[in-house]
Amino acid sequence: MSSGIVGVLMLSHELFLIDKYLEEIKDSKIAIFKIGKNKISSTKETFVLLNDIKSYEQISPIIFDISSQLKTKTKIFDMDPLGFDEEDKKNLLDHFENLAKIFNQKIEIQSKDANPIKELKEQKNILQIMPFKKDMLKRRYFFDFFYTNSDLISFDMARFNQLLIPIIEDEEETN
Repeated sequence: MSSGIVGVLMLSHELFLIDKYLEEIKDSKIAIFKIGKNKISSTKETFVLLNDIKSYEQISPIIFDISSQLKTKTKIFDMDPLGFDEEDKKNLLDHFENLAKIFNQKIEIQSKDANPIKELKEQKNILQIMPFKKDMLKRRYFFDFFYTNSDLISFDMARFNQLLIPIIEDEEETN
């Protein structure tokens, strides 16, 4: 038996609900493909819903690598994420546009003040690519209904296929 490294874990949404697997999932340092209810073969676009600068900057080259391999257009939604100052936001969007040119990829950036989850729910045939954050594995309860982090809300949805890319998190982000 070979002891090679696995490139991607494929997990169903339900497996994230089983406590005994969470620690192993949390400690994994590889990408996770979270299988949604949409057929994988129906994917027409890769979709990114910006939530913060550091983590999305970390995964940006992977977004375009995946998009080029799947031969899909990348759609980036900038819905006025938390903690963005205008200069940082402009720099991140410029960064995405530059990467799109490097990877020779089509990119669509939509910037507006809208409910990001409502916009996400209106999407069809997408693969959502997002950073894998340890907070995603924390239990959320009914009274947590009002949390506003679009990464957490997106993660909790089972509709779309998602590619979760591990990132380096700051200590204050994970506490």
